[in-house]
Amino acid sequence: MPDINARVNEEIDAHRRRDSTVFASRDSLQSGEYLSLLVIICSVDPSLPSISPENYFALCAKSIELSELLLLAYRSGSFTQLARHPSLRIFAPSVTDGNARIAGGSQPLVKSLSNRSLLAAFQEPYVGTVHKCFVEALDSYLNLPNEKKLYMRSISVVQSSGMGKSRMIDEAANLVFTIPANIREALPEGIATYPPPDVRLRAYFDYHYNKSDQLLQAEYAILLKHMFATATARVRIVARDRKGSELATAWASYLKDGQADEGVGGNREAFYEAALTAAEKDRKLVCEDDDVLKRPGFLDTLFQEMNASAEQMIRTLGPSSSADKTQCLLYFDEAHSLTEPPKVVSEVRTRSPYHNLGTVLSQLVDLPIFFVFLSTNSHLQKFAPSARDHPSLRASKGQYLIPPFTELPFDVFTDQVLKKMKGSNEPRSLRNACTIEVMSSMGRPLWFVHHKLLEEQKRTRQRRSVDAVVSMAYEKLTSGGAPSRTSQAELAALSVRIGIAFESMNPAARETESQQVERHMRIVYAIPEHREYMRTGTSSEPVLAEAASKYLHNVSGDGGIAVLAPRILADNCQKGFLARGERGELCGRLLVTIAHDIALTRDPYTIDPPLEDSKPGFHRPVPVLAFLRSLFASEHHDTILKATPVSDEEEGQSLEVVFKDAFVSFSHFALAEDSDMLSSKA
Repeated sequence: MPDINARVNEEIDAHRRRDSTVFASRDSLQSGEYLSLLVIICSVDPSLPSISPENYFALCAKSIELSELLLLAYRSGSFTQLARHPSLRIFAPSVTDGNARIAGGSQPLVKSLSNRSLLAAFQEPYVGTVHKCFVEALDSYLNLPNEKKLYMRSISVVQSSGMGKSRMIDEAANLVFTIPANIREALPEGIATYPPPDVRLRAYFDYHYNKSDQLLQAEYAILLKHMFATATARVRIVARDRKGSELATAWASYLKDGQADEGVGGNREAFYEAALTAAEKDRKLVCEDDDVLKRPGFLDTLFQEMNASAEQMIRTLGPSSSADKTQCLLYFDEAHSLTEPPKVVSEVRTRSPYHNLGTVLSQLVDLPIFFVFLSTNSHLQKFAPSARDHPSLRASKGQYLIPPFTELPFDVFTDQVLKKMKGSNEPRSLRNACTIEVMSSMGRPLWFVHHKLLEEQKRTRQRRSVDAVVSMAYEKLTSGGAPSRTSQAELAALSVRIGIAFESMNPAARETESQQVERHMRIVYAIPEHREYMRTGTSSEPVLAEAASKYLHNVSGDGGIAVLAPRILADNCQKGFLARGERGELCGRLLVTIAHDIALTRDPYTIDPPLEDSKPGFHRPVPVLAFLRSLFASEHHDTILKATPVSDEEEGQSLEVVFKDAFVSFSHFALAEDSDMLSSKA
């Protein structure tokens, strides 16, 4: 807790400013000030309990030296040892009581001080090389031809939830010197998520609605100037003789030191405390009381000062190994609030904070600094506008806007699970394939990490603080089960099961497709350079398919996909949302999926124990004969089941005899462009 002393002393000073009789003496405490001081200490350390007068007197009874310790800490101005005193933990609430939920997706998350917290899950060894591909992609934009001169060195990472956006940029910070910024909005009490936000930095971006475009640009230039200056001053603490990736890793570790589920670490908090204190002081010099810039000429001066500060930081980092390499990343995580438009468009305010920030970043286009924006809940098109929609290009020397980055890890844990099966002499059988462990290893990394965390809790007999992975997928797929989004949730679930393609030429279809990515787990495959539309789809994710199957089964009153799907498809076809060339194939996929579910949930049949797994309800092998009986009407059963091969002799066995012990196992469809995807190499 390296920053607790400064924070407690700041609170004490604030009390003095409000009432000069409070904490008036520097050497002694009045009777009521002992409790006030303890309340302050507990308020700045999220791991400590809230203190009531009753708790305070109970603490004093249990620890007679507490008053003396409070006085000693007050006199010295050092509160670190006192905050660690075991008596302060007596009234701490159980960290495993209840489920914490994240806003938007409502999925249960851990809020725990155990070594298997959200932080521990986030710090699992990174699998894959996507972070390296990302950095290489950034470097490639430094060598564009003249006709594609950059407007700004900025890129958005656009992808649905659970794909590892934050984790990727966190790993990239070990390759390139990185300044992290998380401006997630405040969450309701009891809700936890990770990574934690930079609370004071977030406040700097608040209350923008009545400010002019020029004032916002001035504020952002001032902020960046002092962020660069603070980085320049503090990087010397860790630099020593380090350069390049070695310095980047040391700096990343420095900022992460002390970080927990509940908040950022002391070094990172102190970094923004210093930068924002200086920025807010400068802001008062250029801002009028009515939220406008004092003189328009200030803006050019601020841009020059920002550039000078950035150049000094780059020099401090040392020479790059190559002139066409990125030397610094500055990323904004959970940045969707920046895309909020002004409530009232006027002569002095026409742009969102994001576009005003873009104008500021364009002033740094000649420096080897890349700015990255990550968000799940934002409207995707606001972070990926087409060139004709960008408000600042006409005044810029460069016009090329970098298309969003969408390539994130997928299926990265499958090899790990298969190796574990091999090491345990477990065969690659249907029985083993239809288990949550194997299913969770396929698809986005979120599933496997979450399942692994739950299994660790079971192994160590911790109280359960996260839902099973399918339950979490159910919540995320349906956007928390919000009634207002039922039609979107139904479309999402059906798309996971049978693969639905949207009509890219229809603006309303593009809007729906975007919402499916933002709120219902649809994956972005690519965003073309012109950014008029996205290529999206539902890749093969067994956990998500299981959740989709359960949802369709539940909301239909046990009728399942056979009842809901025709209505969902008809509604969306009528709206023009579904790709016209796909409708015939779509009906074919729907028919066999309906047959699968009928055979699985309605037809009585017996599966030998080696093939049975009771946990996944819709990922179980189905007898081929039961599947065929469900697919075709009863009057055709004899024709099909008694059929024999056309090339066989007269005594050839019938289909019913040959396939009496055969099973078919599938749960969903993922669309492939061509048969190459089905080859062993793919």
